[in-house]
Amino acid sequence: QKISISAHYVCQNIDLVKFLEHTLLAVESKMRSHIDFKVGEDQWMRVYGFGAVVLINLPPSFLKRAFTKKSRQCCTVEFAEPASEEHAVIIDPTLERDTVEYDAVRVRALTSERRSILADILAQSVVIDNSDAQAEKMVQQFSAYTTLLEQRGRLKVSSRTILKLIGKNYGILELVVTRLSLLDRPETVWENKELEHFFEELRLMFDLEDRFKALDFKLQLIQSLSSLFLQTIGERRIEVLEIIIVALIVFEIGLFLYDIVK
Repeated sequence: QKISISAHYVCQNIDLVKFLEHTLLAVESKMRSHIDFKVGEDQWMRVYGFGAVVLINLPPSFLKRAFTKKSRQCCTVEFAEPASEEHAVIIDPTLERDTVEYDAVRVRALTSERRSILADILAQSVVIDNSDAQAEKMVQQFSAYTTLLEQRGRLKVSSRTILKLIGKNYGILELVVTRLSLLDRPETVWENKELEHFFEELRLMFDLEDRFKALDFKLQLIQSLSSLFLQTIGERRIEVLEIIIVALIVFEIGLFLYDIVK
């Protein structure tokens, strides 16, 4: 049996409590970070609080049915074009062990533990892609500032703009490390070597470690550039204040001399 599993990053945040109030789907299990819904025979949907939705053996069009006008009110900063990623899962009871391949994941049985691991990895993958794209845009924005600084020796950017970029930078880092739990292992793999091997193979195939390192490097670069630019802007303001103070002193001296001459 071959089924599909797809992850969709629909918004920045989903209020899971409110989502439950507005959906008619059958709840299979609830956790603090996500909710699993039983849609049909061998069909599931997992909704994460950080804004990702994973569909198992369901078409992407099911999102429109799941996220009605009312349930979409539970979403914060909904994306116009949600990032998505899809992979195939082949269920073959004759396999000696689960195998992770480039084009498909082969399992002996799609247990709830395997479904959970697959959903987590795919959700993490699609969010990392989106976060990396945002970080790349910020790096390009800083690159334009540094080019202008190199060519003209001036920095035409406000501290407010830099502070917004700093906030966005830390928001991405908080999402990936804290809410996405990218560096954590699920509890189901701790006492099961087979599931642990399955988990590690999936992380390796989706290249999560290297992609996180690349993302972290960009975020660290943005942080360093932000500190440099804020320092430069601060020094520029000090220079302007010094000029103003000198001008006021000269003006006062001029008035004093004028009074003496008069």
